[in-house]
Amino acid sequence: MLIRRLVSKPGEILHFYLTKTQFQDIKHLCSKKDDTTFPLDSVIREIQRHDAHIMFHDLYANAPCIFHSPNGDKLLAYYKSGPKVFRRIRSPQPSDNILEAIPEKGELTSQNDYQAFYYAFMKSDTITCVFAEGSAGSGKTIMALNAAINCHKQTETVRIFRPTTESGKEIGFLKGDLEQKIGPYSLIVSDLMYKVLRLSRYEYPLEITELPIFSENGYNQKKNGNGDEQDKTKKALMIKKKVIIDIVNYVQGRNLLNETVIMDETQNLSDNDIETVLSRILGFSKTVLLWDPRRFQRKLVNPNDKGPSYYAKRMAGHEDVACIKLPKCVRNPFVTEMLDEVA
Repeated sequence: MLIRRLVSKPGEILHFYLTKTQFQDIKHLCSKKDDTTFPLDSVIREIQRHDAHIMFHDLYANAPCIFHSPNGDKLLAYYKSGPKVFRRIRSPQPSDNILEAIPEKGELTSQNDYQAFYYAFMKSDTITCVFAEGSAGSGKTIMALNAAINCHKQTETVRIFRPTTESGKEIGFLKGDLEQKIGPYSLIVSDLMYKVLRLSRYEYPLEITELPIFSENGYNQKKNGNGDEQDKTKKALMIKKKVIIDIVNYVQGRNLLNETVIMDETQNLSDNDIETVLSRILGFSKTVLLWDPRRFQRKLVNPNDKGPSYYAKRMAGHEDVACIKLPKCVRNPFVTEMLDEVA
């Protein structure tokens, strides 16, 4: 039996088309429950019982797999190479309106198979680093933020790194202190947190390198020192998890302990930036690298930089690394059709 690492196309879903009997046998192995495992040997034995020529050539650690039945049913699972088992994951629950998929508690449900695997990788306690390549509107950032806030109990902070270099047309020098300079780059995250996920600003305050920038009454309000200390203490006790917009330039020499680290738009970060952040991880921290190769904008990136795709290819197959591609936009049906037409 041949099993090898697949490094040429990390993140692509592997499809296995089964007979009705094969599918029912495999479905029986996982007892029709989500987040259960079934052994690789059992799967191969059930399939080869009907077709002795089938061999699993492309399995690698955390490979996303879909088992199809002739009548259209499917079972989603990813492969754990250490114990040699498949771990079944929850099937997506698509909605006509993406906002309807967000309950009041703020947790987002997966809209397609790609997001289902992505969210499962983000929730997993055994996966330390996730590489997610996806098109605009495919849910890369919001799903990562959603999992970091709702699922990662061992991490105390969510830290987001985004490129802060101008892209496209120059907008000029931003005057002011650190909050005023970096504030505009935090608006994308604040929109996701407070408008889309509808999180409380008290429970999930947004900061820039540990400096508060958002209050319940508005953006970037300055403290005058005359506030009610008792009220400040009460608000501090309400904090469930902090979300921090950080700058790669300031992370050198630091330790990111027990944090969920989201590196957004990494196609516009240099190799040195990526390695600098990855080398800071400590404890129960979890890292996710997000990029869209079609949105390369930063003019200062060295053309010799390999980019996040290189890191994904080299690290794919390690037991604590998972890769996934998110090709479909889910923001709005019109946006999806528009992107399909102009692609």
